[in-house]
Amino acid sequence: MIKVLKHGKVDKLIATCPSCGCVFSFQEMDKKEVVVTHRSEFSPARYEKVVDCPDCGMKVRNWRRMEESDKTQVAVPPAAAHSEPVCGY
Repeated sequence: MIKVLKHGKVDKLIATCPSCGCVFSFQEMDKKEVVVTHRSEFSPARYEKVVDCPDCGMKVRNWRRMEESDKTQVAVPPAAAHSEPVCGY
């Protein structure tokens, strides 16, 4: 059985969805680059990094780095706390 004694340094980000209010964490690799609609055919296309809200699917554009105080506020569901880990292979 694998047990984490100390979590490593993984750069996580936190976002709050402006549509549904969901607060979620994600990593840099979860960001997607999308084309922002341009105002005229002569203006260059602009790209923006976004992440999809896991609850409603809205594209969220604002986030911040996760701090130590954020890690202590994350609630673990009771079922996840007592269940055995499942191998994803």
